[in-house]
Amino acid sequence: MPWPAVNAAYSITNEIGQEGRNLIIMGDIPSDDMNLLANNNDRIQIWNFQTVPTNGIVAQTTAGVYEGVNRANAAINRIPAINMDENLKNRLVGEAKFLRAFYYLPGPLVRRRAVDANGNRVA
Repeated sequence: MPWPAVNAAYSITNEIGQEGRNLIIMGDIPSDDMNLLANNNDRIQIWNFQTVPTNGIVAQTTAGVYEGVNRANAAINRIPAINMDENLKNRLVGEAKFLRAFYYLPGPLVRRRAVDANGNRVA
């Protein structure tokens, strides 16, 4: 069944910060569309365009989009080999490709899976 692979790629949208709020924070704080919390150093860095790699918002978002791209790539690479209705297969691969593109917006371009079939990281 290919649905779990695509569902796993979708699930990351809820995990990028609490219900996806980090993407909103990263886009709206620098544009003056969101009030800054003066006691939140991560948001102050984003506001001042002085974000460092240890910024919690950026680190959490980056980890989430890497995982989303990885899961989408796994679906894109594996679903074509499944013997099933071609229309459904094409739809699921198309959804996975959309999700991969969505995760590319704030993140890196990764064209292949970062783990093998056993979950081991590969170079």
